[in-house]
Amino acid sequence: MQASFGHRCHHRCRAPALLLALAAAAPAQTGQVRYQGTEYPPAALPATAPAPARELLAFYGPLLPKLHLRGYLDAAGQCGLLLGEHVQGATSLQSTLDKVNEFFRKAWGSDSAPVPSMVIVIDRQQDVGAVLDHLVPKYAYLADWAKAARGQAGFNLYEPSLYVVVDDRRPKTEFRLPNQIVHQQTLLIVYREFKRVPFWLHEGLAWVAEETLTGRIHAFNHRVGFVAVTEHTGWRSDVRRLAKDKPDLLRMLHTDPTKYEHELSLLAYGTALYLLRQDDHGKQALTALGDAWWAKSSKGEQPSIELLPEEQDKVLTRTLGDDYSKAILDFLRSDSPR
Repeated sequence: MQASFGHRCHHRCRAPALLLALAAAAPAQTGQVRYQGTEYPPAALPATAPAPARELLAFYGPLLPKLHLRGYLDAAGQCGLLLGEHVQGATSLQSTLDKVNEFFRKAWGSDSAPVPSMVIVIDRQQDVGAVLDHLVPKYAYLADWAKAARGQAGFNLYEPSLYVVVDDRRPKTEFRLPNQIVHQQTLLIVYREFKRVPFWLHEGLAWVAEETLTGRIHAFNHRVGFVAVTEHTGWRSDVRRLAKDKPDLLRMLHTDPTKYEHELSLLAYGTALYLLRQDDHGKQALTALGDAWWAKSSKGEQPSIELLPEEQDKVLTRTLGDDYSKAILDFLRSDSPR
């Protein structure tokens, strides 16, 4: 954040307040966590912070000195952010995280207990192993997976609610850290509120959030290969043109998470946009999909279980109506599906 004091006669009286605002927004020092404008050791947040948030920061606290991290906790105590010492734009990333939480709070509110999530942006790939070593003693179910995950550039977990990513500062790369944070935080919020929803739907919601909050879509986390510059923008006009061709929307329910198809991705994005505009009906659809998965997976005991396309269709028909496919395409064909 920058401020100009060039016209002193006009701004002298505002300078103290502005300096206080700048200090409150500034990133924390290494080893410290900034909460509501004040820095604290991670294990010593004030009693005014929600108890789950204090527990969250106390758990991750040992990583701050070890990996030279500094932290931020949002005002509601729902999301923490830990950044490596070389990660740039800390204040902007804090704001981005707040905007994601506010975007979905305005869309649907929150019916869940405040289970906070954590986002960790690290400087070096080898630090992924240090994070995993910290997690496994408490979350033993991760042990086998963690052996292979040490070489990854990042990962997303639902238990605990966590996103870890290595900041890729190479030139001419598709990686955009703000977009990755928006995308992955969306997945954590959706799981917190609705449990598991179909892959196409949580990706569609994350793409809508990316476009709304950053103006571009960059997180194609299951895609391998070249991404054209034109694919980062213009999705609303693209999905409008596609809808006018009357595609088979139900084909979207068969989306393969291991393969990227742009037409199916556009339909997922468009359907997510439609659900976000349906207020209670959209929320009811996601709740019903999550409940169906929860029941089928034995209350999450079988996390690899997925709802079949016909099971998804049954839920969507029950919550959105027999003609939900037509209603979505009609919405997308409109001149301004906003």
